[in-house]
Amino acid sequence: MVTGELSNSSSAGIGPFGTLVGGAAHHVPFGAEAEGLVIFMGGKYAPLLGTWDDQTWADFTNLTVYDPGQEKWYWQETTGARPSARDLFRVVGVSGDNGTYEIFLYGGRPFSTTKAVGEVYILSLPGFVFFRATPEFSDGATRDKPACVVAGKRQMITFAGNDGSLGFPDSLLDPDPWTNGLGVFDLTALTWKNGYDAGVARYESPNPVKEWVCIGRPGVSDMVEQCVEETVSRPKQHIATLARQQRGHISQQPAQL
Repeated sequence: MVTGELSNSSSAGIGPFGTLVGGAAHHVPFGAEAEGLVIFMGGKYAPLLGTWDDQTWADFTNLTVYDPGQEKWYWQETTGARPSARDLFRVVGVSGDNGTYEIFLYGGRPFSTTKAVGEVYILSLPGFVFFRATPEFSDGATRDKPACVVAGKRQMITFAGNDGSLGFPDSLLDPDPWTNGLGVFDLTALTWKNGYDAGVARYESPNPVKEWVCIGRPGVSDMVEQCVEETVSRPKQHIATLARQQRGHISQQPAQL
């Protein structure tokens, strides 16, 4: 973003074919270089010349990481409540108040059901740990190919998309399920809202992420409040060290596909 020049780099590091269909790429402000890193996740690997039967699903146990400054590819294993393999989902990202960066994943069409879902998941970096943001009873509208953007400090706005599993032409006639066509998800409270709130407080990492950062393991919410103050004051270097100690180093070798 310094020179404004466009460049074309090899995508050979993505899967066995150097391609990704229906997945997501998201830029994150981590890494030694000013350019940050690009995280690739989900979707399918597909040969340039082939059929639908030649495609293979990219699950979320191992993510591809690209360093545009060094033009190098890396691969990192994940832990936690990973989403099932899926495509046609959307992601947004927010910098946390504790040195983390959260990527929120919404909707899509899992391989296991072939039907659109309304689930929301969180990938917290640099720990590369997944959390399920919404329990099944409070999932959002079932959607694949929605548009999503962060607005108003901590709200994910989503609109459009459809449920492709309805088939043609029903999927094209599937109406937007939200009031005025806009869905609003509070990224801190992890709840769907009835409308946009212009006066909402700033973004804070959700409690599941704070638990992991503070004490290194989930399931101890009673300790969150006492360690939040310490966590907010920790530098990113400390969080990165914690991630390496608990989750392992990033690898320059791809996982077995």
